[in-house]
Amino acid sequence: MYQTRIFLFLIVGLIFPVFLGCAFFGWESEVGSETQIESQKMEQQIKKSFDEGLQLFRDEKYEESLEAFDRHIVKYPSSKYDQSAQYHAGLSLENLRRWSDAVERYRKIVAAVANKSDSMAVQALYRLGFCYEALKRDNETIGTLLDVLSRRQYLSKEIGEAEVPARLAGAYARVGNHHQADLFYERAEVGLKRLRATWGLKEKPEWLSKTLYHMGYMSLRVISEKEFEEDLKPLARSQRFLLMAVEIGHDEWAPKALKELELIYENIWNVIEKLPVPEGEEDVVLQNRERQERQWEMSYLVLDLMRDLELYKLPPGASENRYSGELKSFLVSKRSQMESLVHAQPIGSGLTPEAQRREGFLGRKRVIDPDDTLEKQMQAKRKRKSKLNGEKKEQTKEDPNL
Repeated sequence: MYQTRIFLFLIVGLIFPVFLGCAFFGWESEVGSETQIESQKMEQQIKKSFDEGLQLFRDEKYEESLEAFDRHIVKYPSSKYDQSAQYHAGLSLENLRRWSDAVERYRKIVAAVANKSDSMAVQALYRLGFCYEALKRDNETIGTLLDVLSRRQYLSKEIGEAEVPARLAGAYARVGNHHQADLFYERAEVGLKRLRATWGLKEKPEWLSKTLYHMGYMSLRVISEKEFEEDLKPLARSQRFLLMAVEIGHDEWAPKALKELELIYENIWNVIEKLPVPEGEEDVVLQNRERQERQWEMSYLVLDLMRDLELYKLPPGASENRYSGELKSFLVSKRSQMESLVHAQPIGSGLTPEAQRREGFLGRKRVIDPDDTLEKQMQAKRKRKSKLNGEKKEQTKEDPNL
């Protein structure tokens, strides 16, 4: 009997801890499972919050997408979508043309991911360059794009080898550093040729159309009367890239390139047509004549650009499509507007347009009115203006970004 009790005691002593352990591990497993479920639910909520903003952005509801991304950033500040939400908030602000606010978003991303994610940093810098271009902060544009170019291993080849050099060339041209502008334009064109060598003449890859569009993109900048000549300089080459994008005929990027070219020339025409009457001159006729002469000067510059665009040789394998046909019709219409302006009779002159042509006006010679009082006044004014411009003109300084 005694031995039986001892035996039972030993059995219970051995079995009870086993049951107790199983119960404990079962409870622990159940708690762990519940924690995992909660974690999964939280992850789903975070993703749903981000996707909400993303869908609004894709639907081009930029005010609403901005609000959605900001709510996400506040509610889930340390989520894996945090920097992506900031980035898309910046894109939303760009589409709302709130360039300065977008700058702050991208700069936050660059600071936050420093030494962590060069890929995210370079994407933010890439967009930052567009914002600085829109704000006409050309020196900052150059510095930013040079930084982007130094990390081009994180960009696609078409952006690193063609688009960014082309945008740098445009920025250098605007600040008057034409040597660097030419170097980067050449670099962009070499990069483009190298990339085009990888596909057949009959192929029309999307990346090429997209790259050409971005290489020629200019509408972020405002064409102004005061800086008219400088604002036009990048257009001489950028419009060729846009033309090539139109001629390739890709259904997404060709219409965008067409719209960009139309927008550029519409903006230019508006500046010329709405040119204000110069101040500081009491004689109304003299004021209007000075305005008219400035309009002629501006129109001739633009007509030269349009002529270059019309004469530019198309890429091999390109053929006319509905987009290039629309562009041709648009250019004919715009050229007609400008020619009507430069054919107009000079204010204060008795010469008819036909007489002006006989006198060589369209050959860029000034018409001398038989009553030369006004003409002498205008000549004196031009001399004073030329002298003043000569005094203000400075030699191009060495670029501080190099």
